[in-house]
Amino acid sequence: MFAMKRNILGIVLLFLGLCGFAQKKEAVDFHVNKSIIVDGDLSEWATWADVGNQGKWFYQIAHDAQNIFVAVRVKDPTLQNLVARNGVILNFMADHKKKKDRIFVYPFPDREVKRAMLQVDFDPAKDYKSDLISRTRGYYVSGFPTIIDGLLSLQNNYGLKAEARIQDSVLCYEAIIPKSLVTIVDHKMVLKISINDERTAFPTTANNNNRSGSSSLHRVNSSRMTGKSKTKITMEVVLQGTLVE
Repeated sequence: MFAMKRNILGIVLLFLGLCGFAQKKEAVDFHVNKSIIVDGDLSEWATWADVGNQGKWFYQIAHDAQNIFVAVRVKDPTLQNLVARNGVILNFMADHKKKKDRIFVYPFPDREVKRAMLQVDFDPAKDYKSDLISRTRGYYVSGFPTIIDGLLSLQNNYGLKAEARIQDSVLCYEAIIPKSLVTIVDHKMVLKISINDERTAFPTTANNNNRSGSSSLHRVNSSRMTGKSKTKITMEVVLQGTLVE
């Protein structure tokens, strides 16, 4: 009986440890930057945080009186392909279990676009990243109280916007999210930035507006094994951000 209790305790402790590791947050300051124009040109951003210190992708966050700005630079070609096909996920995490995370995904080319591009004169040597980005029909959104879950028009009245482009062999991404749409408590917020793994699925949309009533997302793998060396690439970062001047 004692051995059984010890084993159960060990399993519980291991589970708690894994959960704690999965949700480990990095404490960072989000500074004011009033010069940002969300157009995919990252020249307004001075410094970058290297995700996992691997030199593969980078991020930076800023804010002004009304908005949160997110910028991502992706240098690794494999990760660039994942972003172009499946998007960057911004997950503004809820401060309470009963509340929903607010999720924003871009680029978000639908399956029909992907399938069509592979079927029409597919050239394996061609770089399709810019084509996939340009054929994105909208943003995927979930958990925003005033917005229906599903595909949101690129031209919307909620102040949500993102742009991405390939520039000098780097995938550049910028997004703007109004502060009124996310959870900020005492100038603090939790934001998870993820590169959407190719194996991650989103709810399919069936109605005429391409909207889905489901807000569930399959979990993005926090790391991905690549190459013969089996190196783990960090696919997400969780930030405990403080809005400072």
